[in-house]
Amino acid sequence: MTIDLSKRVIEIFVSFVLLIITLPLLVILLFISFWILGEFPIYKQERWITLSKEKITIYKIRTVSKKEFLKSKLQKANHCFLKNDPRIKIDRYSLWLRKTHLDELPQLFNVLIGKMSLVGLRPLNKKDLKYMKKNYPAEYNLRDSFSSNIGITGTWQLYGEKNISSLIDCDTYYENNKSSLYDLSLLINRNYLKKLFVHSKVFFTPVSKSVSERNPKVDLNL
Repeated sequence: MTIDLSKRVIEIFVSFVLLIITLPLLVILLFISFWILGEFPIYKQERWITLSKEKITIYKIRTVSKKEFLKSKLQKANHCFLKNDPRIKIDRYSLWLRKTHLDELPQLFNVLIGKMSLVGLRPLNKKDLKYMKKNYPAEYNLRDSFSSNIGITGTWQLYGEKNISSLIDCDTYYENNKSSLYDLSLLINRNYLKKLFVHSKVFFTPVSKSVSERNPKVDLNL
């Protein structure tokens, strides 16, 4: 059995089990999002590793209403690479979904059908990729040379900071060290559980804004 085949077998098994376990939670989260935003609670978006690679449609729990999104486009702002658009107001519940990455639960269906991996590179939208290609061509071309697939989680998602340098460092580390065993170590890594606990604690306490905005430092010594 090759590494790619073993990776796929693991992904099918793990994504299926996670879907069964988290399905009740997913239904509850979707209902709350629908109740708060008053819109269909799942949205889709096109993402790539680079624009020359295969496009993938990702599905997430909606955290911003269409009205708020369109309203933000009428206001001028600098491009925010890998960061939330400051023009868009996000309610506390939706912010919690993003911080804990629970808004990405619907992507397990993409893993199950083979469109993406549980562990891999962070997919980017077209605006971020155009910005990266224009302003950081060397980093963009390096990312274009990688063979890794898009992943729900990965080295950058768990350990990276929201900037170009961190993204490329984490991508390169994953590309050079990827294996079924390394993927498994990321899937069971306690760093996510720590983030889930911290951000959930923040959500249920009245004043801890500074904690909720903290970014984890890059530490690849797993």
